[in-house]
Amino acid sequence: MKRPKRLARRLIGRFALAGLAGGVLWWTARSLCGAGDTAGLCGWDTIERVEVRGTVRLNADQVRAWAAVPLGAHLWTTKGEQLVARLEGRPWVKAVTITKRFPDTLVIEVAECVPAAVAATDRGRVLVDADGWAIGPASLAHGFPVIVGASTSRPERLRLAARILAGFRAADVSLAPIDSLVIDVANPDDPVVRLPDGIHVRIGRGGFVEKWRRVQAIADNATERIPSPRLVDLRFPDRAVVTGWDRAL
Repeated sequence: MKRPKRLARRLIGRFALAGLAGGVLWWTARSLCGAGDTAGLCGWDTIERVEVRGTVRLNADQVRAWAAVPLGAHLWTTKGEQLVARLEGRPWVKAVTITKRFPDTLVIEVAECVPAAVAATDRGRVLVDADGWAIGPASLAHGFPVIVGASTSRPERLRLAARILAGFRAADVSLAPIDSLVIDVANPDDPVVRLPDGIHVRIGRGGFVEKWRRVQAIADNATERIPSPRLVDLRFPDRAVVTGWDRAL
């Protein structure tokens, strides 16, 4: 009965020694590579391939050009954080993950931005993602809600418009198709959303999900009392003011 236990202990000991030796070799090789590899000991880990994954609108060759990873560089010493810094902020790039696949492949995984609106800015029409970040020039004239009154030098206005749109989606209302909305943030303290049929909503700051639900309730109640209310003012914390009605709600 003792013999199998002794054998098991010996095998475990040998595996532990092998693992320790492998770790020492790995660290030694890494240190030599980091020192410049003057002895040429790290040639086995030179980068031969740069794979790009996750691209839909972006061209993989363009991503490689932005990353500027020289073939033949050592995989051990290539700094992933530097590559991420080169790629983040590029058009359509939302996030980047770098993976080293030994012995010779670097993998760049790109998460692309998803357009959620079109903004008319001082530099022309640009696509904007759901967080309010400008993606790049837009040639589209329809299919997205439109943001006006923003500029590339004032990105906080794009963020505000994005929050208003996010509230509209989360409220799950049937006021209008989201791509028919026009969000005017020229005055960020008094943003106005234009709905179809000439209805304007002065939506104020914050609490957008609840405010959109209030607009829906007003629209439902107004159907029999007024054909087309012109303005819904939600800047007040405890009431909504609708033009054309005989009293404030």
